[in-house]
Amino acid sequence: AHSVESWYQGELAGGLYGLALGRVFFGESMFARLDDASKIAFARLVERLRKWGYVVIDCQVASAHLASLGAETNTIESRIKAKRPGTLTPKPTYAKPPKSQDDEVRNKRSEFQTMFENFDQKANQLFNILSTVMKQMKEMQSSVTRNLN
Repeated sequence: AHSVESWYQGELAGGLYGLALGRVFFGESMFARLDDASKIAFARLVERLRKWGYVVIDCQVASAHLASLGAETNTIESRIKAKRPGTLTPKPTYAKPPKSQDDEVRNKRSEFQTMFENFDQKANQLFNILSTVMKQMKEMQSSVTRNLN
């Protein structure tokens, strides 16, 4: 998943986000609080995607706004075939964050890993509790059935 933002005087002015599969970027949503803010974000995205070797940007729905950015109406299949075979083969390298962000990225990765490990532990605890409850319910059902007979 990728997001690109446009900022003006310290305020979020617009942006977009989408998903990448191989060398195809699938745009999901754009927004602008200021005129042309999403266009600026889109221009930056196109610049980056070209640098990273992407060959198609799928915008999902044709619009005058996207046409003003150079979008063409095509099927994704014909666009991919026209560019080159292997488009959906994942690109093996991804952009590294600037050096100034390395520690921040490492810290966030560590936080997420801890969070997922904690989630995993809580999920296992919940599973064990539910298993115990289900076993007790079956025992109660068996007991009620015996008493009724």
